[in-house]
Amino acid sequence: MSYGYESVTINSGAAVGGDGSATANNTSSHVVTGQICSVGVTYGDSPLSTTDVTIATAGNNGPALTILTLTNANTSGWFHPRHVVDNNAGADIEYADGYSVYDKVCVADNIKVTIAQANSPDTAEVVVVYYAGR
Repeated sequence: MSYGYESVTINSGAAVGGDGSATANNTSSHVVTGQICSVGVTYGDSPLSTTDVTIATAGNNGPALTILTLTNANTSGWFHPRHVVDNNAGADIEYADGYSVYDKVCVADNIKVTIAQANSPDTAEVVVVYYAGR
């Protein structure tokens, strides 16, 4: 039983280019619809500490939305991205003490993984766990 949770795995593909400036990207084969709960990133080969990984929507169903950016990172791990919630006027919602209100990121688009500032043939394999509500 899945309890409404699903996952999709996207591998960036092997980075191509000069050491420290190699890039690659790949997009999920299907649309992910739901709330992003967690993102697991596993680095392949031996990426530099200057490596950047960006997980975003592809922009096929509206503007692209960045879900998670890992800057100057090369350690595999799990991350739990949250975004600031907006009110009906598009302003950030804050608690009375001034702290922002955060919630899971909702998406309805393909997921795109980009690796940059890497060495050839570094990779990033990303597992996106999301609540599809079924």
